[in-house]
Amino acid sequence: MFFRRFQAATTSLLRVAKCQLRCNHAQSAGGVFLTAAALAASSFRRGRDLQPSCSTLPPSGIQRGTVRKPGLEEGQDFTVFARPRPRAAAAGTVVLQPCAAVHAGIEDVLAAICPEGDDCKNRAEGPGILLLGEVHDDVVAHGLQLHILQHCLKASRAQRRRLVLSLEMFERDTQVVLDEYILHQQIREQDLLQDARPWANYHRDYRPLIEFCKEHSVRVVAANAPRRYVSLVARHGILGLQSLLRSSRSPKAHWGEVPPLPFPPASAAYKEKFLETMASQMPPPSKEQAESGECPFIGFRAQDVREAKQEMLEAQLLWDHTMAMSIAEASRQQEGEVQPPLVLHICGAFHCSHGLGIPEVLPRYLGINHSNMNTTPIVGAPWLPIDEVGDQGVGIGACDDSNIGPKTSPQGVMSIICWPAAVEPTLDLVKSGNVPQSIGLMGDWVIITEETFDADAPATVHGGMGS
Repeated sequence: MFFRRFQAATTSLLRVAKCQLRCNHAQSAGGVFLTAAALAASSFRRGRDLQPSCSTLPPSGIQRGTVRKPGLEEGQDFTVFARPRPRAAAAGTVVLQPCAAVHAGIEDVLAAICPEGDDCKNRAEGPGILLLGEVHDDVVAHGLQLHILQHCLKASRAQRRRLVLSLEMFERDTQVVLDEYILHQQIREQDLLQDARPWANYHRDYRPLIEFCKEHSVRVVAANAPRRYVSLVARHGILGLQSLLRSSRSPKAHWGEVPPLPFPPASAAYKEKFLETMASQMPPPSKEQAESGECPFIGFRAQDVREAKQEMLEAQLLWDHTMAMSIAEASRQQEGEVQPPLVLHICGAFHCSHGLGIPEVLPRYLGINHSNMNTTPIVGAPWLPIDEVGDQGVGIGACDDSNIGPKTSPQGVMSIICWPAAVEPTLDLVKSGNVPQSIGLMGDWVIITEETFDADAPATVHGGMGS
């Protein structure tokens, strides 16, 4: 993995934040991912200051500070924001509002998925697909994911609805292994670890999800593209993968491990986000990396990312399209089912934040007409809080693929983005009414997690917890 520490000077509203530039785990197919503070450092180099975008903060009408989750305390270890409701425009079009996010609570998130009790039984308008974006080593986010998964199981059973967990952390060619361990329960965990190729942080961060699903017979979908194909595309582009799969040397069964090729090129907004949050922030490779030339697991070269080569963009798209296809397949209603399942997908935040990546291409695999689901991006909107453009304002762009900016989620899809930062200064912004609009643009719900959280500290430090 490529590591770099940045130190970011903040405005009077923010403290100095720790940050780290990361590859998605070296043993994953996750690509390069950036923490908020790394982008903060970049933003101050570009001379951008954090400024409020709306004068008043819409009240959420709930009390906070009393909700506790396992080992975590709301208001100390995390805080929650909701995206302002998009306003209607032309027929079939919605527009993101350039306004501050609404401070909310974790119970609001769960209620948006489905409230508990009798209300849940009669609720049909909730999302069918949940996208949970994470920074892969965010301990707080992983604790919240398990809590959300537990809630989803209660809700889906109350609705007599099947629940499916979909994970970026497993590749599609390992699906049979996951089924044999979780659903059939006939192979050992050591066999799972050997044949399913889990990430190195599996035991701490993802094993609790897998074991919960095994206990309750919840199917887990291996959603990601095989890393050998991602490596190939990163080096030779999507045409290189097409050539391999079309050759007689590649079994036809392997075609099912990736989406139909070629897929459409990246949107202008996606390209800009890739340049702003990945390529421009990729540090120079270390001496060892320079000598070896590439990551030993994926085959990505740091220099290729820095140069934003087309092959790197296509490799990123291969992840997004493959996961979107996996989600769409998992969401299909089976014979005899009254309603389709609830699909909870966990992936790196880049893949699903700002309405780009997976949510942008998901309608293609769900068979939904894009023309009926257009969203108008906010042109020039900041990607992250530290990138606020302040008094420059933002423009509302026309509904075409050339516009750059965040988009809304497709109908029936809800995004929940966990982003590590400093919770206390964030709450200071709430108290002052200066919540950055960019928080509300990252997802339908954004959970700011405490980046200094000590995973090894006793649970009593952060409060105890029931599920």
